[in-house]
Amino acid sequence: MRDPLMKKSDIHQGRGFTLIEMIIVVMVIAILVGVVIGVSKMIAARAANEKTRMYMETISLAIETYYESTKDYPYQETDIPETPDDWRWTSRDWHAFMRNKKLYQQLIAVPSAQKRLAVLPEDAVRNIYGENVFIDGFEMLLDYFRSGGVGGSPVLISAGPDRTFDTEDDIRSDNR
Repeated sequence: MRDPLMKKSDIHQGRGFTLIEMIIVVMVIAILVGVVIGVSKMIAARAANEKTRMYMETISLAIETYYESTKDYPYQETDIPETPDDWRWTSRDWHAFMRNKKLYQQLIAVPSAQKRLAVLPEDAVRNIYGENVFIDGFEMLLDYFRSGGVGGSPVLISAGPDRTFDTEDDIRSDNR
């Protein structure tokens, strides 16, 4: 039985949250989740960027070691066949694949350069179409140009976070 002295507002006091309170709680949780996801993506991109730079530094050292042994830089694949029909990326990526494949083969063929590459983590090399190639921290192909860097030196290029070559976020081993 209800106490006749109890006010109507006292009756609803212990029944739980109102709809407005629930909406506010859900909105606060959604904002917090959005912030956490945004920060975690930023941290992941920064880590991939650092990983890419580390891979490039190691491969660049192997290229310099190759030069010391052979008195020439690894040559750049220029006779590139047409992009195959089953290639799932762009034709620009096909060219990067062909240059990357040739670079890997040349560096591995020189023992001192191969020794430099031995410190690369396993995930820096991937087998694509039966060929080993170097990849970046974003799990995309690195591209190689024998004389495309500052002063005509060799350069490695990563497509960067947007995974598209020839855009502003590309990462270059010559830091240009």
